Amino acid sequence: MKHRLLSIFTVLLVVWLICLPITATEAPASTAAPEAETAPKEPTEANLSNADTVLLYCLETDTVLREKNADGQVYPATAVKLMTALLAYETIEDLTTPITVTAEMLEGVSGGYYGFKAGDTVSPEDLIKLLLLRKSNDAALILAHLSAGGADAFVTAMNKKAEELGMENTFFVNPMGLHDGGMTTTARDLLKLSLEFYSCTQLHNWSGAAYLRCDTLSAGTIYNNNFFLSRYYNGTGVSYLFDAVDGMINGGTSQSGEVLITSATYKGLHYIVILLGGKTVDGLPTCYDITQDLIEKDTQNFRYTKVLLDAEVVCELPVKLGSGADSAAVFPKETLEYYLPRSLDLSKIEKKIDLTVEELEAPVEEGDVVGTVAVYLDGKLLGETELVIRSNITRSGTDYRISQITAYLSSRRFVVIALVVIGLFIIYFIINAIYREQVKKKYRPDRE
Repeated sequence: MKHRLLSIFTVLLVVWLICLPITATEAPASTAAPEAETAPKEPTEANLSNADTVLLYCLETDTVLREKNADGQVYPATAVKLMTALLAYETIEDLTTPITVTAEMLEGVSGGYYGFKAGDTVSPEDLIKLLLLRKSNDAALILAHLSAGGADAFVTAMNKKAEELGMENTFFVNPMGLHDGGMTTTARDLLKLSLEFYSCTQLHNWSGAAYLRCDTLSAGTIYNNNFFLSRYYNGTGVSYLFDAVDGMINGGTSQSGEVLITSATYKGLHYIVILLGGKTVDGLPTCYDITQDLIEKDTQNFRYTKVLLDAEVVCELPVKLGSGADSAAVFPKETLEYYLPRSLDLSKIEKKIDLTVEELEAPVEEGDVVGTVAVYLDGKLLGETELVIRSNITRSGTDYRISQITAYLSSRRFVVIALVVIGLFIIYFIINAIYREQVKKKYRPDRE
């Protein structure tokens, strides 16, 4: 029996010794994996070497996240059609009733066009769709005539609209986007135009469609030649479809290079990318890859950062007549949070406090406003909020009565009354002294 127990114990000991090294080597591996997963990732960004001009903008935060030559003068090319579509949509009263195309409307058409002929009928709505999806120059000219009576008058209206939008460095020459040395713009100006176009929901939705039904066109259905949105015209053999993209326009000329203006919704935020002067490399457009990288990579270098907390004590104010408190903490009314670079040194955030009072007098109530605090980054105002008290401080009855007495004793009224009383006493003593002297003279015998 003892021999059998000894054998069993020996077997168990051997098994345990065999398993022990395995257990010892596996343990460190299980703890190392989470460290690798939580290690901070190096920030990445899009390579802009194949684009002359770039601007990446976030709508929710009104922030330019990245830019290159954003204020440099460039040829707008197809970007002009955003203004053409916007003006036509705003000024043509009836968009659905078909009109008859005339030879005058087609005068001067060149470049890419649909192929309208005099006598054709088409609705203004389908012309706008054709303009946005196929970038048809004949559609642009017909819309110019329907809107302003002619191309020249329409161009005048385009420049007036540009002025209204604050596009200070933009000048339009034609409604098609055909190259003209005198027609220039900047990426920053085109952002203003893009935001106005974006605010028109119908136009923006049309520009983001893969295809649209156009009942007054012989084609019936037209497809978008923006490679982000459709593969119908893409003969490159490479797919550029990008689900985040929801609109805007593409195109270009030999002088302007690739032009791609893109709106996208990515991870809950909305962006606009302006790209001009894009290059073609090995027969492939680079504007799509650059734009997608900007949206996917550069946006990750930013995050919402709290620069001022509503629980943060900004300063303290002395309190007069307070019961059990001679000062009150001052807090921001709300937390200030902004979309800022992840690499930002928060010590660069500057806070400027503007107090409306230097001292409080009890009673003090929670929520009392005592000033404002503004937050700046590199001299630029990020935002501001009110400064408030977060506690109730009651008035001390004894201190209050003493203060009233003290205040009364130091008041002008009391001083006047005191002076009058003192004056009356002085007069009284003078009169009394004179009277007593006269009495003494009357009843005291003269000594001669």
